[in-house]
Amino acid sequence: MSRFAARLVPEFVKSHLRDFPLVPPWSTLLPGTSASFGPPRRWARVADYLRGTGEPSWEVEPAEEIRCPSPQLFGPDTVKFEPYGPIVIPARTVFQAKDIAILGPDSHLVGRRDTLLWDAAWHSANANPRREFRNRSTISRKTARSRRHLRGLTAALGSDWAIGSFGHFIYDALLRWRLLQAAGFRAEDFKHFVLFHPDSTSARWFIEAAGIPLDRVVSYDPACDLACEEIIGTTLGNNPPAHARSTMKWLRELALGAGVEPHERVYLSRAGYRRHPTNAVELETELGRRGFFQVRSDDGMTANRACLAARVIVGVEGTNLASAGFAPRGAIVIILLPQAGALPVYPFIFEACGHTTAVVSMQAGSTMDAPAFALDALRAALDWAGV
Repeated sequence: MSRFAARLVPEFVKSHLRDFPLVPPWSTLLPGTSASFGPPRRWARVADYLRGTGEPSWEVEPAEEIRCPSPQLFGPDTVKFEPYGPIVIPARTVFQAKDIAILGPDSHLVGRRDTLLWDAAWHSANANPRREFRNRSTISRKTARSRRHLRGLTAALGSDWAIGSFGHFIYDALLRWRLLQAAGFRAEDFKHFVLFHPDSTSARWFIEAAGIPLDRVVSYDPACDLACEEIIGTTLGNNPPAHARSTMKWLRELALGAGVEPHERVYLSRAGYRRHPTNAVELETELGRRGFFQVRSDDGMTANRACLAARVIVGVEGTNLASAGFAPRGAIVIILLPQAGALPVYPFIFEACGHTTAVVSMQAGSTMDAPAFALDALRAALDWAGV
C-alpha cells in the first residue's frame, strides 16, 4: 500500500465508518462482545430471551387496542397525514433477569450472549427492528466503556432519550415504575434504580412523588456502562405513537400533588429553543389578548401546575407539550405543527388523556427549526375552541 493510501484509509474510517450502524446480521460477524468494542452482537424480544434462560416474567396488563386521533386541522390545506388504523399496544410485561448490562444514556438492556432486549427499548412493536434501531446510541457505538458493577436488585426503568427529554422521561421511563408496582414490587425491594432523567426540579419532583427514593437513583456517567447482578425490568409500556389511558391517568394523579394553579387558558412557549415561531410576537399578542397565561416550557413545575386546571392549551409540537397531558379530561390542545406528512406522537398522548386536539400547520416556505404560523389560522383554531 502506498503512503498516500495508508493515510487515506484511516481518514475514510474516521469520516465514514465511525457513525455507520453495525446492525444485525452484520454485528453477529464481529469477534468478541460489546464489552470489548462495538454494538451488542445479537438481539431478541424479552419473551424469547427468557425462554432461553428460564427466568420469570409477569404479564401485568393485557394487550390494548388504541384508536387513531382525528385532530381538527387549520392552516395550509396541502398538509396531509399518513393514515393510521387502530394500534395495538402489546401486553405489558415485567421480568427478572441476572447478569444484565445497561448501556449508554438510553439504558438499553443487554443480557447473556451479548443479546440486546429489543422490546424493552423504545420502539414501534410493528416496526422492523433492524431499520428502527439504526441510529440508536447503542447500535452506532464503536468503542466500549468500562462497566460499573451494581450488586443486589436493580429496578431498570430507563428509556431512550429520557435523560434529556421531560416528555420521554415521564411517558416512557417513569411509567415503568407503575408496571413494577402492578407486579407487586415496592421501593424497599431495590438497592438501585436506573432511571436517567433530565437535570431538572420537575423530573426530580416526579421521581419522589412516585415513591422512588432519590438517594438510590443511579446517576448517568458517560465514562461507563452498568453491569447489574440482577434486574427487574419491563417491556415498553406503549406502542409509539399510541399510549394507554391507564398510564395517563396515573401521571395526572401524581402531578396533582404539586398543587393546581387556576389557569383555564395556557400557552406553553418554546422561547429559547428550536422550533420557536419566527412570528412569535404576533401570535403571543393574540394569545395574550384572549387571556392566555404564558409559561416557558423549561419552567417545569410552573408549566405542570398551570396545565392541571387548563381548559385550552396552545404550544408548538415538542417535549414542551408534555405538561398538557396533566390537564383534566375534555381539555382542548391546539398544536402548532412545524412538520408535515405524519401525525406526531402528542395527538395520540392527548387522545389517551381524553383531550380534543387541533393542529395548526406551519406556513409554506418556513422550516421545522424556524417555523412561522399564519395568524389567521391560529385565530380560526382559537375561535373553534371557544376562547
